[in-house]
Amino acid sequence: VDQLIDPGALGERCITADKTFEMSKGDQLTIPSNVKKLVVGLGWTTKSEGLDLDASCIMLGTNSDDQLHPVDVCYFVQKKRPGVESLGDNMTGAGEGDDETIIIELDKVENHVTALVIVVTIYSLNRTFGEVENSYVRLMNDSGAHVYAKYTLNGYLSKNGLIFCQLIRGSGGAPWTLVTLGEECEGRSARQVRSLQWEGDASHIDYSATGGVPTPVGPSTTATSSGAGDGCC
Repeated sequence: VDQLIDPGALGERCITADKTFEMSKGDQLTIPSNVKKLVVGLGWTTKSEGLDLDASCIMLGTNSDDQLHPVDVCYFVQKKRPGVESLGDNMTGAGEGDDETIIIELDKVENHVTALVIVVTIYSLNRTFGEVENSYVRLMNDSGAHVYAKYTLNGYLSKNGLIFCQLIRGSGGAPWTLVTLGEECEGRSARQVRSLQWEGDASHIDYSATGGVPTPVGPSTTATSSGAGDGCC
């Protein structure tokens, strides 16, 4: 976790029921311990037709070397994981309001999960976020009636993935913290996303033979990072 944020900066600002924070890249907000459920809304406008964008949540844990790595993922194939649920896939970006929504119940997230990373990827081949504008992520209360914080991305983006933000679990029972990232990445789905902030991707996770419980598999069945020929990811 120390690789992701400056621990000394935690707790400087706290979400509240009577204020909406307009956040910039790298900003941080503490989530009070009494806030158990959050609604994450993501929106965008596509400049061209045929773009299939997907919002996902990558769950990170730490290995024996204290390196962060994906341990689970909630995305369009596995829409419900412990404490995290995706409400669906908007394939056009059309219409008013949020294009996709992710529900997070912090007290139900598994204990070995260190951070929740919110990412949007373009599943359509050979397309990039250069064809997308007005991208944002906002954090709301459990009913969606109040917006705690909103982060709007600016500038030209050239890759097919975008890491919007992450929620980091506090150590020793300390509150979770929201950190805005705005980091470009590559991958047609969350399982293929790689970042300098963690080791590897989630393509090693196999749900097929375990009734929905993720299990690592060997290299021979690992999905490729390019996404070519991958029908589900």
